[in-house]
Amino acid sequence: MKAKRYAKVCIDGFQPGDYCMTVGYPGSTDRYLSSYGINERVNGTNISMIDVRGKKQEVWKKWMDSDRAIAIKYASKFASSSNYWKNSIGMNKAVKELNVIGQKQELEENIRRWYGKDKRLDNRFGTMFGELEKAYGNRFEPMRAYGFFSETFLRGIELRRVAAILASKPNDMDSTEVAQTREQLQAFYKDYDARVDEETMAVLLDNYRQQVGKEYLPSVYNDVDSLFKGDTKAYAHDIFSKTALTDISCLDKLIADSTLRDTDPMFKYYEGVRDFQTDIAKRIRGDRQTIDYNEHMLTQAILERDQETPHYSDANFSLRLSYGYIQDYTAGSQHFDYFTNAQSLLDKAARQAEIEDYKLEEDIVSLIKKRDFGRYADKKDKDLHLCFLSNNDITGGNSGSPMFNGKGELIGLAFDGNWEAMSGDITFNPDLQRCIGVDIRFVLYLIDKWGHADRLIKELGL
Repeated sequence: MKAKRYAKVCIDGFQPGDYCMTVGYPGSTDRYLSSYGINERVNGTNISMIDVRGKKQEVWKKWMDSDRAIAIKYASKFASSSNYWKNSIGMNKAVKELNVIGQKQELEENIRRWYGKDKRLDNRFGTMFGELEKAYGNRFEPMRAYGFFSETFLRGIELRRVAAILASKPNDMDSTEVAQTREQLQAFYKDYDARVDEETMAVLLDNYRQQVGKEYLPSVYNDVDSLFKGDTKAYAHDIFSKTALTDISCLDKLIADSTLRDTDPMFKYYEGVRDFQTDIAKRIRGDRQTIDYNEHMLTQAILERDQETPHYSDANFSLRLSYGYIQDYTAGSQHFDYFTNAQSLLDKAARQAEIEDYKLEEDIVSLIKKRDFGRYADKKDKDLHLCFLSNNDITGGNSGSPMFNGKGELIGLAFDGNWEAMSGDITFNPDLQRCIGVDIRFVLYLIDKWGHADRLIKELGL
């Protein structure tokens, strides 16, 4: 490919205060959300994700540690699950420590005083907070239960997906549909192990019952209690020992015998989950319109009250540019420099026996110990810089977003935020929230010195 224009790569480095911008596609944010909405997110949605994914990942991790083949199959899924699990933990921690709900309540009290002074404004906004409080209160328990239901039955127990795929197919599938379905199932089974899923089912079904009221139990618990005396382990084993859906041959079995949908226990399980999902969704839907309307009115009130203050739109999966500068920060009594160096990586690698996330290939450890950083070393301290901080505003979806200097040259790639930034989906604190990027010099160092990809280095004009 011969592009007329392309972003040049900069290996000159940068200093605190240097201009930096990110360009990418963030997911979504809700920074105008009311205190009631934040409370629901933190104590409902996030709590369920933290709890259920934590237990699911414990099961997965045990199998991954004991079987290399399972570790390979589940590596990507584990990372994906863990990513938003950590995000929820970080968000709840930051919301509490930064008193985000308290700050929102103070803002809302100021808005009350603002519209209370003007009868016309009071007529427009006067019922807003009362309706939000009532509607969020009505749906808090069903919303919390739905969070546990979704994480347990829709995202936690994997084989339900196969039942859902096959249940949606007609009995008389043509050859094209059969081929497409087979391809879809092959992609699923490639990274699947029924033994892991069976244990996950038992653990998560037990946990779900402990977390929600009896009115939120789907019909599968009737079988658990009546046939297996409440023993979810025995229930899960019975399903997985009898179902035909644990491998790709299930498609041919279904084509040969369409009554499989009526006799296979996993289909019965799927139908019970599906029917309950419809039921619990109805309980939530009733207050959604009231909440959506009054959250919109709250945003309108903020915009009208503070007309002289710039207000930006929430992220909505579209292209966004954020600009700022390279900057360190202090949280509590701890100061964090604007970059990390090679020694910090070696220090972590030395602890890899006790901390899984610190595992590092021995050839990379040996390479870094040689300190042959060449032109990728920082010109000021002659060290290899790995990651750096900026006050750019990013969120989930921005991972991999290019980071440019003031000349439009690539200096790094955004991939994370500090713990304090995990509340960034609902608030932004410029003093504490930082974007973490990998220094492009570290990327090039690995491409060159470890990967020996000379053609890539040449293509980049270096």
